[in-house]
Amino acid sequence: MGISTIAVAIGILGEYVTHFIFEKDARENKREMAVSIVFGILVLGGVVGEYIFGSKLSQVSGKLQQIADTEVAHANERAANAEKESARLGKMAEDEKLARLKIEVRLAPRTLNREQQKRIKARLSGFAGTPFELAVSDTTEAASLMLVLDELLRSAGWIYKPSEKADFRTVYTLPNGEDAEQFLGNGVLIGLSKSLQPKYKRAARVLVSTLRDEGVDTTDFTLAPDDPSPNAIHIKIGNKQ
Repeated sequence: MGISTIAVAIGILGEYVTHFIFEKDARENKREMAVSIVFGILVLGGVVGEYIFGSKLSQVSGKLQQIADTEVAHANERAANAEKESARLGKMAEDEKLARLKIEVRLAPRTLNREQQKRIKARLSGFAGTPFELAVSDTTEAASLMLVLDELLRSAGWIYKPSEKADFRTVYTLPNGEDAEQFLGNGVLIGLSKSLQPKYKRAARVLVSTLRDEGVDTTDFTLAPDDPSPNAIHIKIGNKQ
């Protein structure tokens, strides 16, 4: 556009110069020459001015475009940062929620609802006649779980046997009149002596896996060779870990 404007200005200037150089009458008519020169200068000045201000306008437009591009880039950067911050806050909220849930699960008492009890009873009923004895930690939560498990085992045909341990011990009397040894520990432990393993090992394993499947932290162990009560599966209900 700038080149075209310059070409027009040169063309107009050349037209007037050529007119006065080659037209004899034009050279002799001083008034016509003066008027033509004045208007020629005006036209030429207008064209040149258009070129100059057009160039300035183009420069201003370029600067405005540059400013706009910069603002857009900054806006995009702010949007990206805002999105990252939102994602960070969202993850923080999820982490806090997960942490709260873990705390709630850890603090919640171990319970077995009716559906869980039905499943446990169904799996243990195939081992009716299995002898068991009980030990429990001195907490309300552990005692509550023990009472539910004791009732389930009895309803599945398992047979309660009091501990054969005769030395000094602490015993809790259950609502049904039976006794449970004191247990100082965590979780649920299922113990079996080596002498009973041939007959009741599978029953003990199913009991462990059944409780685990229902969300109760359960571990099996082998009784010490000198355990004073080796003739029943030991079920120890400790504190929740």
